[in-house]
Amino acid sequence: MLQEKISIPDEPMQNLKNSDRQSASDEDVSRPTVDLTVLSGPDTGLHRMFHVKRVTVGRGSSNDFARSDGFVSNFNGEFIYEAGELVYRDLRSRHGLLVCVDNVSFHLHNKKDTTSIKVTNGTELQIGCTLIRLSMRDRLDDTDTEDEDEGPDTG
Repeated sequence: MLQEKISIPDEPMQNLKNSDRQSASDEDVSRPTVDLTVLSGPDTGLHRMFHVKRVTVGRGSSNDFARSDGFVSNFNGEFIYEAGELVYRDLRSRHGLLVCVDNVSFHLHNKKDTTSIKVTNGTELQIGCTLIRLSMRDRLDDTDTEDEDEGPDTG
């Protein structure tokens, strides 16, 4: 069987002006800790924490937050910290996703181009049959670990 490897370019860095970029040390201090919790769907109860600039979401095993939901694209989207804000970017997924930010729902879906939305603490995302809640904290506490996995073992 022939398998095709897909490479997704890091477009946000190309779009930022030099004046918009922060030094790595400033960015590490200001970047929030992102908690993702699966509220419903095949991976209900899974909880992971990240303190990185980019968190990929999809069905493919190479994603940071890999889902077993058959209705999630292999490379569905990513959370990315840019210009002092956290955004979710849909990577031209097959069905897109529903995002609820501050009690307003948006459908992100564009097969020709990536689409992004600023996300905040409490944002909920419906990706395939999976509902995910995003929580953010200012920084990683000393007692926390960066890749905590409290949910079922997905293999």
